[in-house]
Amino acid sequence: MHNYKKIEIDILNIQMMATILFIFSLFISLILNYNEKLSFYNKAFLSDDLVKSLSLFNRFLVVILGFVFLYCNYVNKGISKNNFFINLQIVANVLSLISSFIVLYVVYINQDNNNFINPNV
Repeated sequence: MHNYKKIEIDILNIQMMATILFIFSLFISLILNYNEKLSFYNKAFLSDDLVKSLSLFNRFLVVILGFVFLYCNYVNKGISKNNFFINLQIVANVLSLISSFIVLYVVYINQDNNNFINPNV
């Protein structure tokens, strides 16, 4: 097997694992949003501390996943013949990382606030 094919397979495996973790992150977001909806009816099933912890964990996970996908794109750029589309993916990934950092920052500084807001991207 050619070395480039092995690298491509390894990158695809990393991307598949990161995608599974991203789906897990979406599931956490869904639970947090549903809990927030129920809180309007005074029927929330998660404590405020748990919501804050889950939100912070989830936003941190999204930032890590952003770096994983960025790494995969950079490796693909090194072995790809068509760098134009890879470069576009890298730009999109960097912009996503910027928004993820902003949301993580908002969650982090908002931890002590009694009116905690779970921001969405």
